[in-house]
Amino acid sequence: MLETTRDQINREGFRIQQNNTVFGFKGEPGKRLGTNYLDTAWHSGQVTFYRTIQAPGAPPLDSLDQVAVRLDLLAGEVEFLAGYKDVRAVKADQVKEFSVRYPDAGNRRFVNVREYAGKAVPVRGFFEKLVDGKLSLLAHHSIFVKKANYNPALNVGTKDDELVKRTEWYLATGQEVQKLSPGRRAVLEVMADKRPQIEAYLKTANPDYRSAADLAKLVRYYNNL
Repeated sequence: MLETTRDQINREGFRIQQNNTVFGFKGEPGKRLGTNYLDTAWHSGQVTFYRTIQAPGAPPLDSLDQVAVRLDLLAGEVEFLAGYKDVRAVKADQVKEFSVRYPDAGNRRFVNVREYAGKAVPVRGFFEKLVDGKLSLLAHHSIFVKKANYNPALNVGTKDDELVKRTEWYLATGQEVQKLSPGRRAVLEVMADKRPQIEAYLKTANPDYRSAADLAKLVRYYNNL
């Protein structure tokens, strides 16, 4: 080994044995950053099941009302707060729909993707119904794991996995769903029967095609024409 290489390694905090084997000090292990929940807070809501469920010692139920609920995107489960530190979970494919109430923002309604048809329907999960009408605006929330890319030899990158939330937009006519690619062109294709009015609206409003609020205003405008 060159002397300059030996000196550089020593400066970086390594020690070298006589047989030229290099040993590094054990670093901090990687962590998982982010949350697997759409919202970590519990909110009062209502849940409707596809089939009757029955907990031990309880009567059979096809729905629950005024129960604390949250959605685990990574596990694909709806969680219920049954009591102090008593959390129960049901797989998403057993839940037909649920809604949660926000004191300052009203209700958010989630419908199982199984209730919709079309090639664009996601494999699993729920559509959040943002606008209901002749043309409905739906949001599909999902999560993926951005894996660590740490290179110990070069000491670059990150050791941490990161949970990244993703929201994709869909439009539904009745139960038939199509995916909406954010952008002016895609909007005009879907709303072609009212193209002049929609073009004028887009020019005036200049909406952000990735904003739930702006897309909701646009779809409501179209539905009222």
